[in-house]
Amino acid sequence: MRPLLSVVIAAYNVEKYVRGTLRSIDLQSSNLDDVELIIINDGSKDDTLSIVQAWARAKSNVTVIDQENQGVSATRQIGLDSASGIWITSVDPDDILDRDYFLHILSYIRSSNNPDVQMIVTNVISLNDATGRLNDNHPLRHRFIEGSRVISLSDEPQSIQLGATAVMRMDVIRHHRLRYDVRIRPTFEDAHFIGRYLAFAENPEIAVIAEAKYYYRKRSDRSSLVQSSWNNVDKYYSVLRYGYLGLLAEVKRTRGAVPQWAQFMVLYDLCWYFVEDTKQFARTAWISDGLKETFLFLLKEIFSYIEISTIETFQIFKIEPSLKKSLLVHFKDIDLVWSGVNLNLDPSEELSIHTHPELPPYLTMPKANNTIVHKYFGIPFSREYIYSADRHNDLRDFYSEYTGYRYCTDEVMEKISPRPRVKAITSSYESTSGLSQPRIVRKILHATYLMRVRQLATGKKLTTLYFSAFRSSVRRIRTSFRGRREAQRRMDLFERAQLKDNMDYYSHAWCILDRPGKADDNGEHLYRFLRDERSDINAFFILRRDSLDWERLSAEGFRLLEPDSDELSIAVLNSDYIISSDAVYECMYPVHRSLVMKSRAKFIFLQHGVLMNDLSRWLNPKDISLMITSTPEEYKATAGEDSPYRLAPEQIAITGLARFDQLLKLRGLRDYDQQNVILVMPTWRHNLKQLLLNCEDEISRRQLFRSSKYYKSWESFLSHPDLKTVALSNEIRVVFFTHPALQPFLDYLDLPEFVEVVSNDQASVQTYFSQARILVTDYSSVSFDAAYIRVPSIYYQFDRHEIFGGSHNFRAGYFNYIEHGFGPVVEKSTDAIKALISEISEPSIVNDFGDRFNAAFPSPDNNNRARIVETIEALRTD
Repeated sequence: MRPLLSVVIAAYNVEKYVRGTLRSIDLQSSNLDDVELIIINDGSKDDTLSIVQAWARAKSNVTVIDQENQGVSATRQIGLDSASGIWITSVDPDDILDRDYFLHILSYIRSSNNPDVQMIVTNVISLNDATGRLNDNHPLRHRFIEGSRVISLSDEPQSIQLGATAVMRMDVIRHHRLRYDVRIRPTFEDAHFIGRYLAFAENPEIAVIAEAKYYYRKRSDRSSLVQSSWNNVDKYYSVLRYGYLGLLAEVKRTRGAVPQWAQFMVLYDLCWYFVEDTKQFARTAWISDGLKETFLFLLKEIFSYIEISTIETFQIFKIEPSLKKSLLVHFKDIDLVWSGVNLNLDPSEELSIHTHPELPPYLTMPKANNTIVHKYFGIPFSREYIYSADRHNDLRDFYSEYTGYRYCTDEVMEKISPRPRVKAITSSYESTSGLSQPRIVRKILHATYLMRVRQLATGKKLTTLYFSAFRSSVRRIRTSFRGRREAQRRMDLFERAQLKDNMDYYSHAWCILDRPGKADDNGEHLYRFLRDERSDINAFFILRRDSLDWERLSAEGFRLLEPDSDELSIAVLNSDYIISSDAVYECMYPVHRSLVMKSRAKFIFLQHGVLMNDLSRWLNPKDISLMITSTPEEYKATAGEDSPYRLAPEQIAITGLARFDQLLKLRGLRDYDQQNVILVMPTWRHNLKQLLLNCEDEISRRQLFRSSKYYKSWESFLSHPDLKTVALSNEIRVVFFTHPALQPFLDYLDLPEFVEVVSNDQASVQTYFSQARILVTDYSSVSFDAAYIRVPSIYYQFDRHEIFGGSHNFRAGYFNYIEHGFGPVVEKSTDAIKALISEISEPSIVNDFGDRFNAAFPSPDNNNRARIVETIEALRTD
């Protein structure tokens, strides 16, 4: 007799997780006599096979197959070929099944005689690998909001299914000879199979079983195929060509047209590429030019199958409106995409129009307050024209003139269609959780089982988990009480801020900082100028009391306020500006965000250095009233017509950095023979830091650091005997000024005694710049500081092909080191030493690269801070 359900488990190197999966099958509340389990070991190199074989030994309904490694698709196909059930599904060997998972599936199969239901869909819930906690945050969870029901995909085309947890009819698969496409990797192979399967039904219906809960493990080491796939070339080729295009083309052959549910399957998966690419450290940033060209070509082919209405109405998960509009412009050749086309906006609101990056000859856009070029994968997709409310009359005329062209509005895109009528599923069974039991008993039993799920996920003892849960409950209670106290405190502070004495003392305050725990950057330099030259401005400096800079600045008479203190909160509520050299959250909101939002304070971004790379994805969401720039090219990159930055030109000023004044002054105090430092200042590697943090102990961390290309390359340069020779013979010091991120690992350095290792906790970097004969760096923007005082740079870029060729999530901006750098670019330590010796012997870099120095800083002066203050004062404070 055929089993009702076949379950395929494809396992590869999952010894760490598979016991939990198998144990969750053992704990099922339903009798599994009607369930056939097929486990395929796909050439695992760990103990996966022995664990599975030991578990299956006494089970008559379990088949274990061992094979050479063939990949997920081929392995699922082996399982499919071996299955004999009426229905078939898959379970991943690192996930956990709710104890009633098979009970609900089997009960529906037994009780339903609906031949129109082609698929059963279960409820996927995220499982935190480290803590075992559950989170019902899956993007497709909307399908279960109304409980278990039957959905027609013609009525609800966005209720799609892509994952292997789908339960499908085996007879349909056999009849149409459906097989997995082994070319599709590392993802979408299941969705490709499911889409082709559903295409054989004229009006496919799916039964969503909300009670059948599948706990999808999100691995803390990000080693799953889904989590690690962004670094795989096939993600940008095979998935698109054989997965997306293959599905759309085959569905069209089967149905004569591509139904909207199939379009949504592809668009949903594609949108994650764009969402990832909008992140500052996107995992898509590495792809090479050749791969990108192929990727974009395939995208164009794919979007030829996706209708305009599919893009307009997409709402499976929230994406930025600018992405939808950019897709319409770039792929569907829409001339104009309006925002707020009715032109009846609130007077304070903006209106925007997206169009092609290069305007068609028949379009002449009204002059905009600002324009933004929206780029994805380094390619301009659309140009957004932004208009303030006072321009609406002009736009009415423009709108009436161009309604004959291809255009659409976000009124259509953002309209949420009412949910169609659905067929509810009435259960003819009761869960063994015991619905007849009192509610409090059910809650206790449920909580007890969830603790067992955590144990299966983490492998920890139940006593440990219960104790951890108890501590978490205590923390939640404390946090709740603390939250209420803080809310009352903020209300009191708001009232205190309106007292006359406080309003007088903090009137129109300028609250300035570098970082909460560190000074000695543009914020400190600007404050010092205000103290000495503009005593009429009511300035305060923000710094933590435990900062190494507190005592120094306090002795100088700085008016110091601590972050999140009552005094600073009252100051902010009466301030005109919060001014910082960084734009991270704690700098923009040095007190509780609600207090900042209640104030009239505008945020001024002084910048930490000259902007070289594309930081638009980081800066665009931030509420910045003014950003300081230093060079003409930097200004053009941020405020120019082709800029990807959302800031308007009037929100960006070219003044120079505040710290440049003191730098130029210190340099002027040094005679040539006092310029006796070879200053070495490398940047850091974020990926190396993460690898170091993942090490289990100090020994492995030290070994990893010292074996890294980063350490070996800089050690090779700093330990080179010719460096010592040139330094000693010319009475020049070699100073290795470490990046702040390197400081936790300083004990791992093994450098010659003649190299001075210095950090910014020990001394001001400006002291060393003023003494520098030459700067040696890799990618740091400090070369602009050096250029300001005409100190040449050598760019030692031993990993430039990795950085710029795809191995790092790096977003290049306008600055090209070879074309714009203030000195030579080298890749070998020996070449860096040769360039250094040549410059020390016969200085020539400043002359040879003079046009670059002059283009960046035509006339260095000591008025940068004065220009900054003048620009800030020109801002209007309501």
